[in-house]
Amino acid sequence: MIYVYFIFLIVSNIFFLKNNSLLAKYLQLYDVPSKRKIHKNKVPVLGGCLVFFNLIIYFIFINADFLNFNISYFQNIKLFNIFFLFAFSFFFLGIIDDKIDLNPNLKLIFSIVLLSLLMAIDHQFLIKDIRSIIFDKVFYLGKFSYFFSILCILLFLNALNMFDGINLQTSIYSISIIFYLFINNIFDIFIITILVSLIFFTLLNYKNLSFLGDSGTMLIAFIFSCIFIKLYNIENKFLVEQIFLVMSLPGLDMFRLFLNRLFKKKNPFKADKNHIHHILIYRFGFVRALIIIHSLIIIPFFLISFIPILILLLIQLIIYILILFMPKKIFFN
Repeated sequence: MIYVYFIFLIVSNIFFLKNNSLLAKYLQLYDVPSKRKIHKNKVPVLGGCLVFFNLIIYFIFINADFLNFNISYFQNIKLFNIFFLFAFSFFFLGIIDDKIDLNPNLKLIFSIVLLSLLMAIDHQFLIKDIRSIIFDKVFYLGKFSYFFSILCILLFLNALNMFDGINLQTSIYSISIIFYLFINNIFDIFIITILVSLIFFTLLNYKNLSFLGDSGTMLIAFIFSCIFIKLYNIENKFLVEQIFLVMSLPGLDMFRLFLNRLFKKKNPFKADKNHIHHILIYRFGFVRALIIIHSLIIIPFFLISFIPILILLLIQLIIYILILFMPKKIFFN
């Protein structure tokens, strides 16, 4: 039956690709050019729809008993279905934002409410302690676990949303995270399904036929947040520094942007063209910008077994600062 599932999955994704324009027209989901955006023509915003479409296929197959449920960190189908319900909620919230451009404060309130409900229903989404390799100690959060857990997910939701700004950037980053999971022996049909959706989206995004949109970044960020928290709590797979390393570059750029906007007395959530991808494209061009960004993300994944995490984080921070402020000729002739 697993072969039937993957054949159906691939055929369904091909069908989605072939009907991308028709679906965008039907849903009226487009990213319209503006002064702060790079593209010149309106582009369908169907990346989130494609990822969620694949999630629905997996949901149907496991609930219809066509597939064996093999996600150990979700423990049972009931808990996965709870996750699916909240994944749909974040996807739907993102769709609304793509359609009418929600007020950031309103979106923040809805996100906090959803996360609070999720953690009240399934306590395995609560981060109750911080296991640190740097300090060689476990820090117990006690009554602050709700606040800390919600804060962590909210930060990654916003960081990935702000990180998504040029073609291939977020999709390659997300695929890199999945391969990092594979390297750590986290390998199941659910993760492969998400990988398939990201590969097909990358084909669309490469040709400038679709963007992720807020629905895509919110859904993907929520999925990865849930996976890592579950793995951290249930299977003790990662230490906090390892998770931080995986998510550090979008976080670094978000932190820099927030400080920069606050210093200039601007709304920290107001979009601009000061993101790392904007700066690197202006200075080095699109292809080189992608190479720099993903080198900062992917290379540490392969070095983590040989170099202490703290040193890797410091190196990443130093390189991040250098590429933002040093002259172009230092990197490319």
